[in-house]
Amino acid sequence: MTKTAAAATFVLISAASWATATGTTSPRAPDRPAGRLVLGLHPPERVAVVDVASGHLTTRRLEGGTLCHGLLMAAGDRAVWLSPAGRQQRAEARTLDLRGPARVLGRADMVLPAGEERLWLARLRYGRAIRVVDVRLVTTSGVTVMRSRHRAPVGYVQGATARALVVVRDGRGWEWEPRTGRVRRAPWTWLVAVHGRRSAWCTEGCQRVRLVGPGRDRRSGAVHGWTLDPRGSYSADGRLLALGATSLVEVAGEGMRIALVDTRTGATRVVPEAVLSSPTAFDWSPSGEWLYFAAPGRRVRAYRPADGRLVTLPRRLPGDILSLAAAG
Repeated sequence: MTKTAAAATFVLISAASWATATGTTSPRAPDRPAGRLVLGLHPPERVAVVDVASGHLTTRRLEGGTLCHGLLMAAGDRAVWLSPAGRQQRAEARTLDLRGPARVLGRADMVLPAGEERLWLARLRYGRAIRVVDVRLVTTSGVTVMRSRHRAPVGYVQGATARALVVVRDGRGWEWEPRTGRVRRAPWTWLVAVHGRRSAWCTEGCQRVRLVGPGRDRRSGAVHGWTLDPRGSYSADGRLLALGATSLVEVAGEGMRIALVDTRTGATRVVPEAVLSSPTAFDWSPSGEWLYFAAPGRRVRAYRPADGRLVTLPRRLPGDILSLAAAG
């Protein structure tokens, strides 16, 4: 992966004013984070669950190619991933201790979060164009909530909300509702993140984020000299949106940074100390106080926007971190 960095740091607001503006300062906030993380490691391909406070690590080998087909996810008290099953694939869920047999959720080529411990399972047909041929909404325990009877539009499935799959075709985004078959233009091309009824979107060459939600539709500020990665994560209260940020000027030996968007004002800043080793390996703690991310040297770090505190977790991981999801 090409490593990028900033020639100069441009911050729209200071760390102190940011904490005040977002209302995230809390005198009761713990000095160190806690909880568990679900990690995808390579080589070899493994799923790992790490206790944030102690560094205790539990790992399980994955079948070859698992991490190529999608990110590992944490949904409730389970870890979820796609696993090869002969010529096909299936979605599996395991408890966070990674013991015992997997619970098979169903055949799928894609698995996407649908909120409230629910998942979209989609099967694809490949040819001149990609088409979704089967969609089910399931729980993490394997119960099918709904199976679509409607024909999906042609296109690449880029993301999902609780109600719709986002399909990209000819450079445009479309929202398709498997329950009703309804198709409508998406706000922008790429779905960045979802938080309840809120969502964030990007276009190609993402410079700004479009924030959509009840009673609001605004665009974030741009950060001069940076582009944003169209994959992000909302904090628990929805006030902050984290994305990867890449400098337009390459500097050898450096990596992506993290950008934070205040969803109420649209103000955006880059955290210069938060260097990402993988563009998709970051997630908020369930409390929303800490943002975990994969850092160089096979380490995980945690950043607290309220006061700018940056913590390195105690365990060096036995492989490169390709994905990261926070669990309770």
